Amino acid sequence: MIGVMLPSATSITLFISRLSPKDKPTYNPAHYFFVGYLFMCLLFSAAITLCQWGLHHAALLFAMMVNNNQYFTGALLMGAGL
Repeated sequence: MIGVMLPSATSITLFISRLSPKDKPTYNPAHYFFVGYLFMCLLFSAAITLCQWGLHHAALLFAMMVNNNQYFTGALLMGAGL
């Protein structure tokens, strides 16, 4: 996921580094943005992995990513429509 998301963040990271103050070489907001972006990608990946594991554990999702319950399917479609 990080390999897909980082190219889109490169342009804004370069833009932020260009706007950073040149008189303070130790403070670069682009570094904080980049590390925060990576952290959020990893956090999102971990959260989605735990959700998928929970669905497998509850027997609502098979190994081929096919759901097992018609009510779960309906709730998922209604949630996606919101």
